[in-house]
Amino acid sequence: MTIKECYEAMGENYNEVLTRLQLEKLVVKYALKFLDDPNYGMLVEAWKEKDYEAAYRASHTLKGICSNLGFSKLGSMSTNLADALKENKIEQAEAIFPEIEGIYSNMISVLTEFQKTL
Repeated sequence: MTIKECYEAMGENYNEVLTRLQLEKLVVKYALKFLDDPNYGMLVEAWKEKDYEAAYRASHTLKGICSNLGFSKLGSMSTNLADALKENKIEQAEAIFPEIEGIYSNMISVLTEFQKTL
């Protein structure tokens, strides 16, 4: 699997992130670093504890990371979650969170498969 195929398998636009980062090796480097990023874990932990302020911070940070890496689906949902939490719309946030879990799970699966090909 190539990094382009990896992005395609996640439903993301590889060319967009390549334009931003300029070199394929940088796309690979930073996409794989996402596997070790703690922000999703922090979001899940805060969510379980109903610490919505910490969940807001984690989702806001996740949004920025995803934006830089061209992970638009997770970035968009993280934005929606951060906005809902900022406005204290907990019911709306509760509807969004499972979507984030699904998108994240798929991304990690695809990125892990890509990593195995290196």
